[in-house]
Amino acid sequence: MSHDIMHTHCKRCSRPLRGKESMIRGYGPVCAKKVKYGQQMDLVNLLDKPQQPAANEQNFMDELEERRKVV
Repeated sequence: MSHDIMHTHCKRCSRPLRGKESMIRGYGPVCAKKVKYGQQMDLVNLLDKPQQPAANEQNFMDELEERRKVV
């Protein structure tokens, strides 16, 4: 994600942004919470990460089957 864009006004409420972090984010602190900016960025970062399947990882059904054997 590029941080080259500096916003001067909030993308939600159009108020002037004062802090550098807010200018990079495009939202003031209150609006960032209202639009859940941090959670959105976490999801975007997860989606951008290349997925590598693990060879020894069990899927959900295999895990359930293992639990049945224990009981």
